[in-house]
Amino acid sequence: MKRLLPLIYITSMAANASSYANTVIERTGHGIAHVTANSYKGIGFGVGYAYTQDNRCVLAHRIAQVNGRLAEQVGADKLERMLAEAHIMPSQLMDAFFRSYFDTKTIQKNFSKEPKSVRDLAEGYAAGANQYLKEHPKLAACEAVNFTSKVTVDDIYRMWMATAGLAGAEFVGPFLAISEQTPAKAKASVVQQKSPTALSVKDRPIGSNALAIGRDGLSKGGPLHLYNPHFPWAGIQRTYVVHARIPGELDVMGPTLGAFPLPVAGFNQSMVWGLTFSNTQRITLMEIQPQASDPSTYLIDGKMHKITTKTLPIKVAGEAKPRNVNIKTTEYGLIMLASALGLPGTGAFIVRDVNLNNTRLVNQWLNVAKAKDVKHVKASLEAIKGTPWSYTTAVDAKGNTLFGELSPVPNISSELYKTCDSPSAATLLAFWGGIVLDGSRASCYPKGLLASDQLPSVIRTDYVANSNNNFELPNADVQLTGSSMGFGMPQVPLQLRPSLALKMVEDRLAGTDGLGAAGFTAQLLKQMFDNKRNYGAELLVDDIVKLCKATPSVTLDGASVDITAVCTALNGWDRKNSLTSRGAHVFGGLWMALRDKGITPEQLFATPPAFNKPLTTPSAGLTANVTVRSAVLTALARVSKALQTAGVAPDALWGDVHFVIGKDGKKVGIPGGPANQGTYDAMLSLNMLSFDSWLATLKGFSVSELTGSGYTHIVELTPKGPKAMGILGFSQATEKTSPWYFDQLALFSASKMFKFPYTTEEIKTDLKSRRVFK
Repeated sequence: MKRLLPLIYITSMAANASSYANTVIERTGHGIAHVTANSYKGIGFGVGYAYTQDNRCVLAHRIAQVNGRLAEQVGADKLERMLAEAHIMPSQLMDAFFRSYFDTKTIQKNFSKEPKSVRDLAEGYAAGANQYLKEHPKLAACEAVNFTSKVTVDDIYRMWMATAGLAGAEFVGPFLAISEQTPAKAKASVVQQKSPTALSVKDRPIGSNALAIGRDGLSKGGPLHLYNPHFPWAGIQRTYVVHARIPGELDVMGPTLGAFPLPVAGFNQSMVWGLTFSNTQRITLMEIQPQASDPSTYLIDGKMHKITTKTLPIKVAGEAKPRNVNIKTTEYGLIMLASALGLPGTGAFIVRDVNLNNTRLVNQWLNVAKAKDVKHVKASLEAIKGTPWSYTTAVDAKGNTLFGELSPVPNISSELYKTCDSPSAATLLAFWGGIVLDGSRASCYPKGLLASDQLPSVIRTDYVANSNNNFELPNADVQLTGSSMGFGMPQVPLQLRPSLALKMVEDRLAGTDGLGAAGFTAQLLKQMFDNKRNYGAELLVDDIVKLCKATPSVTLDGASVDITAVCTALNGWDRKNSLTSRGAHVFGGLWMALRDKGITPEQLFATPPAFNKPLTTPSAGLTANVTVRSAVLTALARVSKALQTAGVAPDALWGDVHFVIGKDGKKVGIPGGPANQGTYDAMLSLNMLSFDSWLATLKGFSVSELTGSGYTHIVELTPKGPKAMGILGFSQATEKTSPWYFDQLALFSASKMFKFPYTTEEIKTDLKSRRVFK
């Protein structure tokens, strides 16, 4: 029998009761936390308490991380993930990074200039976390990292700043000039410890989808918003659904990140918004050349400047003496060595991050949360420029939609970019995908942020969409332009996922997608989302099948391999990544085998993607290039041989080879597939970086290595307010004793959503527990 949760009403005392008096935490189905308070301190308190209750050990780990104190508990040389993504650093080097990159005094000074509401949210969050820990002193120890002291406001600030650096600081960390000193008897030489799994910034697995349907895109009903962020399923980046209410002041619900007291996206009474990871370059690398006569110096405009080596004592569990870690820095920022990026010579790069000390982000999201329509959202984003790493896609109850890259952008004009070309810029562009400028000239250093009137945005009444493509194409009929190279390279053709996103919307508006009459409703929007189409397969598989039927035997490693079975599986595949799709994994293996050989998706198409033709390119058809076609056949042979060795049938169900083990020990199929194949609601393993790792995933993978489509909402704005449904696949809680521990996973697997209670009456109807702090 299904265990029923008791309806609990608790009245209890809280620390500093006057600040948090009458704060209420109500839990509805699946543990959604609704916090009602009479102050911002109260909101912070309630959200901090609820999050700690559900994710105590995740919070403890993050606090130790941002303070540079992981090695104290996990020991030295423990490989730790940055933000649960693919970048990894040894624990003691990561500690040195966090201690160096974020300066507490500077952070405190900057937050002192933010509105009191922001500081109150931080104070309240720390108090709420401490209140929960005080009430539960005998909780079992966490598996890795525990709280070692009370949570402080500085802890909250540092966590906020680390999240602001998601697109900058935490991607460059593994490449910085950080090294551990060897013992004194080894003559204090320095050993550089480079992360063995540090990926190119271009390969970062972060992504998201956002779609806003305005009044001219509807067949009936109110304006619609689909939000589908692709964040990791483990760690502090796991989204968490909260509802924050101050009567007459604030009423916002949606996903947030660990340590944040408010939704970072979501909906209020008359507006919905979402964030998609932006291609804007938040990091600028300034190339310098250490002097041969003295490598601790470099020149700017012929004047000598110093490269300083700071030595940080890092405490390590089980060791009496701290380990000394060196980190190189300058007055303008920390240093990357050319050697760490695989470049020859003794060059170096100064790291400039537009989000370093961006204390505006919480005030930004608070202002957006209170906005009544998209015009107010746009005005707020332009005025504060606090959204650190994302585009914003919004819609209001009037049926107006907004898309904008309204965030901190480095002020790098096209002219500056041309005149300040750096010696390593071309080489690093392929790896880094970002801006590298000449650091030997003062005039080449970007001056501040791009002005608000140069930030691109559009307001329309049909639709706007983004799936991590450049800001330039938020609608098939719109081309935005930008004046800064900080936005990245202009007019980049759409990749498969954003191309599919625009095509799905346009086909629905035309009524040509097989879902009925033209236009959107909430239900049709969900049907479109649930299709699990693999756009790459739709365009390529027919020709691949013709190719392999014509050549059923391929020589691989000197032996003949029969590819008939994998070819037949591809032919019978429905070109989707639904749990019942058969043969989807064959295409996935083909894709990874081609990637291993350096074949890019663009090279596969007879008509590759073109920026000015987002709906018609790439067109269906495999390239006639003999080398690529031969590589496809060889890749199919490799897939065939690997599947036979692994005992996996080529026509296996996707749900049988793309699964995790649930908390009851049973397989749970995971719908969706890799974004680069053109799957809209992307889902993949963080460890799937090669053909061999793809093969390993067919035997299942852990939930903690997943990244992708965890949270989804569909919100309709009606005259009576928002009607929202959604899902949080990995669920609210990481605490295994919680009733909310992976309780939504089965729903996610079945592509189901549930109603998000928003009004007082809806909360009352679905109420599972209620606690009032006095």
